[in-house]
Amino acid sequence: MRNLLTLAMLGGAAVAAGWVVASAAAPDLAAGPAAGAGGPIRIGLPRLRCELQAAAEAYAKLHPEVNVIFGDEPSKSRREFLAGRLDVLGYESDLFYQDQASSDELQEYGKTHSKPPKELTVAYWPYAVAVHPTNPMKAITVAQLRQLFFNPEARWPHLGRSTDGRIRLYVVDSRRIAQALVAPGKEREAQQLSSRAVSKHRVPTPTIIGDAIYKAMADDKDGIVVWMHSNQLADIGFKNLPIVGAPGKPGVLPTDVAAVASGRYPLRLPLRVATHPGAPEHVQAFVAWLQTPQAGEAMALAEISHANYPSPIAHVSMAEKDVP
Repeated sequence: MRNLLTLAMLGGAAVAAGWVVASAAAPDLAAGPAAGAGGPIRIGLPRLRCELQAAAEAYAKLHPEVNVIFGDEPSKSRREFLAGRLDVLGYESDLFYQDQASSDELQEYGKTHSKPPKELTVAYWPYAVAVHPTNPMKAITVAQLRQLFFNPEARWPHLGRSTDGRIRLYVVDSRRIAQALVAPGKEREAQQLSSRAVSKHRVPTPTIIGDAIYKAMADDKDGIVVWMHSNQLADIGFKNLPIVGAPGKPGVLPTDVAAVASGRYPLRLPLRVATHPGAPEHVQAFVAWLQTPQAGEAMALAEISHANYPSPIAHVSMAEKDVP
């Protein structure tokens, strides 16, 4: 389904690339070894770095017949994958964007592949919404979050705080957060609306949420931070707000891993992997394993410095454990 959505968004480029998604085209790569056979698995880690590396290392211990090789230049992993020099790519959110550069990349990929890359979501990283501890808010709704990210004129009463005041938003990479608040297919519209609203509310900050921002927020009673959930964010004393998905429903915190995995906690960043169509069977077996609870356990044990240990990600296998 996601491949179809990618092609629909970039329509002309997909046609130019010669892809016919519904057809059973011949494999693009050499036929893989028989089931159970091994071989190299070349993995690129520009994003999803710690979790995917931990899972791959765990898989290699279980399957000594495979040789896991990590790309040595993370910043070039995406380019190396599209060129066919990597078997698996780990990334966050989108492999292709709705822009001319992605259109050109799709056309180039289509010259040597009859189908687009296969994309698979393996986990989610929750975003947290936190306010100053003196803020009287006890929760925030999805509708109120949309006010924050899409309404340039929003003030605190739009978010549920009775005391008026200008919103001071601490955020990095608001585009991805905005995408989590809109329906599929509305990403471009969301990006445009979010750009105007965030420009109005955002406090100028460094590229990475860190100690400087935490210190600024500690004295900012009109501040609200929306960023990837971490133990540090919770431990520093900010008030994490539960998110209410629908009227009458209880609020959910980003620490509820099963709710994040199922989507009941809506503010989440997809962590995905991509493989080439016609990938060898031992590569396909590894990617299929990444969706198992065993892989989820390995990912959760990944040591991530900015989030503290262990990783706060929600593996897809946890979704079935969600109890509304």
